[in-house]
Amino acid sequence: MEQSLTLAQGHIAREQRGFALGTPLLPDVKLWERIVRRPHFDIYRVPSADGQFAVAKCARGNDEVFRRCLRHEFSALDEVHRRAGEVLAGTIPDPILFREKEGIMLVSGVRGVSLEEKLHWHANVAVGWKNLTIMGEIGRALGDWIRTFHGSTAWQSEAHHHHHYVSALERNVCRSRQVGLSPTVLEHVRHRAAAISQSLHGVQVHLAAAHGDFIPQNILFDGVQPRIIDFGAYCGQAPVYRDVSAFLAYISLLATKLRYSGKALEILALNFVESYGDGLDSSLLHIFVLNSMLRIIGDNLHNACSERSQRRMENVLLEAADETLWIDRSVKSFLRGDRQA
Repeated sequence: MEQSLTLAQGHIAREQRGFALGTPLLPDVKLWERIVRRPHFDIYRVPSADGQFAVAKCARGNDEVFRRCLRHEFSALDEVHRRAGEVLAGTIPDPILFREKEGIMLVSGVRGVSLEEKLHWHANVAVGWKNLTIMGEIGRALGDWIRTFHGSTAWQSEAHHHHHYVSALERNVCRSRQVGLSPTVLEHVRHRAAAISQSLHGVQVHLAAAHGDFIPQNILFDGVQPRIIDFGAYCGQAPVYRDVSAFLAYISLLATKLRYSGKALEILALNFVESYGDGLDSSLLHIFVLNSMLRIIGDNLHNACSERSQRRMENVLLEAADETLWIDRSVKSFLRGDRQA
């Protein structure tokens, strides 16, 4: 890896590339600080003499799959900047350099504290009750950001395709079954989601670019301003429900953990939806949230899952499928105009 970094840094220096045109060259690779280590890649913080920093993602070894992932993420950032213009400037990384041979991607650094960490400290059961205002502010800021992101990358609408939805649903049900969830519970969820999807076949759905993994780990906050990172799952054209449902599904699953304040997370989720606006269909949102829940659960396939955690996830899936989960009640109330302004 050190040899790969040295080669990549040499290419950057020879091309007179810094964090942006006119800024200082990158420092020696020995000054790069590794901040994340994963089986297939490492992430480094790259300092600059002007006080700014960049982030380098480096493939480990000759992992061609991850090199393609780097290429996709770099292209995604470039595309978002081109489509959105200055609307999102400063809220997402700027693509700087991609070297496929060396397996390295360089992007501008984005400052902030992860939302995952903020929720850990401000939405826990001990103090969440007194941080409801903070949760509301975070929710509104995120709703504003994702609405702006979708608005600046919008495509024409298309009809909801039941068979495409069910195909993705089946994959996620299969992965959730491998985690150890009850086949009976999963079949009930699958049946409910498929039935609603069938009834919505042909309904027009707004399309826009999708971040693809819009969850707290990929959201930073610099004060009250959200910053979004990790566009590895980006899609140039997808239903707007993909990002909205990913966030709501994650928060719904998080709320089942005893360490978190359900009220604080409910305020977060409801303000997120209210800030996004009333252009969402509650039934479409419902089935996308179900699918996102299954995908998030399936993504933990290689992590140990206790029997207690399995039962907890089964219960929240059943409540979500039957539309008795708190988030279904709160969000539907707003989208149907029952909630006071």
